[in-house]
Amino acid sequence: MDTLCGSGELGSKFWDSNLSVHTDNPDLTPCFQNSLLAWVPCIYLWVALPCYLLYLRYHGRGYIILSHLSRLKTVSGPGISYRWGWALGILFLFFN
Repeated sequence: MDTLCGSGELGSKFWDSNLSVHTDNPDLTPCFQNSLLAWVPCIYLWVALPCYLLYLRYHGRGYIILSHLSRLKTVSGPGISYRWGWALGILFLFFN
């Protein structure tokens, strides 16, 4: 695990039970967060992809039927959220 997490002063342990279990404020080590928690979802998606592609190929219902209203909401949503974010940012700058 030293090659994965580093060694020496800047490295961290892969698992430290004193940091995660035997404490009032549990936390995970940075090595555990950056390795296992980052890579497991990615590996799961790559493993599940061939099964999902086979399902789409043989069932033929892989597309989503969109109505005109749902297309309008999809197109206008980012613009509205950008506008609200810009307005709230200006208010935050003036009142902070």
